[in-house]
Amino acid sequence: GSTISDCSARANGANGIWADDGSTISGCSATGNTGDGIQTSDGSTISGCSATGNTGDGIQATSDSQITGNTCDNNGSGNGAGIHVTGSGNRIESNNSTDNDRGLDVDGADNYVADNTVRGNTDNYDIALGNQLNILLCEVPETIDWPVSVKFAGTLICTSTTTNGITVKVDGVTIDMAGHALVGPGSGFWSGIYQMEIPPISGTFYHNLRIHNGKINQWGAGVLAQGRYNQFDHILVTSNTGSGIYTGSEAVISDCSASKNGHRGILAGPGSTISDCTAANNGDVGIFAGHSSTISDCTAGGNGGKGFHAYSAAISGCTAGDNLDDGIYADDGSTISGCTAYNNTSNGIAAGRAVTISDCAAYRNKRDGICAPANSTISGCMAYDNEGTGIAASYGSMISGCSANNNASNGIATLNGSTISECTASENTGDGIRASSRTKITGNNCEGNGYLGNAAGIHVTGGFNRIDSNNTAVNDRGIDVDAPNNLIIRNSASGNGTNNYVIVGGNTYGPLVTSSGALSSTGNESHPWANFSF
Repeated sequence: GSTISDCSARANGANGIWADDGSTISGCSATGNTGDGIQTSDGSTISGCSATGNTGDGIQATSDSQITGNTCDNNGSGNGAGIHVTGSGNRIESNNSTDNDRGLDVDGADNYVADNTVRGNTDNYDIALGNQLNILLCEVPETIDWPVSVKFAGTLICTSTTTNGITVKVDGVTIDMAGHALVGPGSGFWSGIYQMEIPPISGTFYHNLRIHNGKINQWGAGVLAQGRYNQFDHILVTSNTGSGIYTGSEAVISDCSASKNGHRGILAGPGSTISDCTAANNGDVGIFAGHSSTISDCTAGGNGGKGFHAYSAAISGCTAGDNLDDGIYADDGSTISGCTAYNNTSNGIAAGRAVTISDCAAYRNKRDGICAPANSTISGCMAYDNEGTGIAASYGSMISGCSANNNASNGIATLNGSTISECTASENTGDGIRASSRTKITGNNCEGNGYLGNAAGIHVTGGFNRIDSNNTAVNDRGIDVDAPNNLIIRNSASGNGTNNYVIVGGNTYGPLVTSSGALSSTGNESHPWANFSF
């Protein structure tokens, strides 16, 4: 092996500098040569050199070499590269390769490539599979077709309206934006980062893309990555004409913010996990997730559609406010816990069948506070100051330990076959509790409802209900039973406007006892099923 240092090779008819196996070349320059600027064989070291304007490659090596800290510019007019390695085991690190035919050309496998500045080349990267790659990305557009860790060198700006910023066409890519931005042209269809379909199978995409620590704005979609197992964290996607983040199934999205996008803020496929994210002022749904997904500790506000929209999902600790549709909507079989929904144009929290809603608050919504259809379970919730019913549920539902106050319609309302227990309904414009048929209404407190003169603390419109051990006070009417075949026992009523009890014929009820003094032990007041007025 030779040692060549601080030499200059200029305008030669072949290679500028050529060395055999195990050579060391440092501090040299090779300019305007007809062949390669610097060419070595196996096991060599090339460092701190400059290769400029050569017809072939700027630097060419075979295997087991170290190529570090070099500058290669404007090489390859005859189909060459800034840096070109043909074998394996090379280390190519911290070089600068600009304005060449190809920036970095790696033909073999098992090479290590890291932290090179590569930009302005006709093709920045031509890299075979099977290498360890840590690309310092210096410009876009760029297509990535090898598994790689990409790190942004700085904010990257694309002015073209006919291409994606970064196109990913392989599994297992990681993009570290390093706190920088990926800025689009401000219009057009194309995406900031796009994960391609796997040819030729339509509808199947590459997978395992991770993007983190940066900002993506002014594209068609910020991120369009429909493959599985993708991961996004600490990303701000804003001011894109389409969706902010649109990804496939089983994605993990955390600590991201999506704002002012033209369509949805965050859209994730089935089985995804979304946590600690914010979606604000997007044109449609703030956060959308497919079935069997989990959404936790997120906020969605001021969106043009629903704040949250999910299918058969678990939603917990989330807040939805000022959205132009439902604050939170979850389809059949979902669970919603510890959430808050306020000032939404439609319902605060709305759900499909067989949904469990617990420990939530819904207030100042333009329709119902909490709205659930058949076979739902609602517990420990608060609904107040809504312009519709506080809590509305359909057939076969269970409502327990809830409060519904100051709503413009009924406090709590259900259809047939439901259970309402240990709830409080107060100061609602309509009935405190309203039910149709085959419902058990027990242990509730209803006061101050129907202040417009035509509602009741408890009001049932059908038969086969059990109204047991409730208290009604200062409502327009206390307990109002419109149909026969109901059981009314052990209730108390006081100060209700027109009547404490309004019960049509054909019902079964305990004695209606009125007393203003001490209760005796011999009258109707000792009856175990007595209803009291006081």
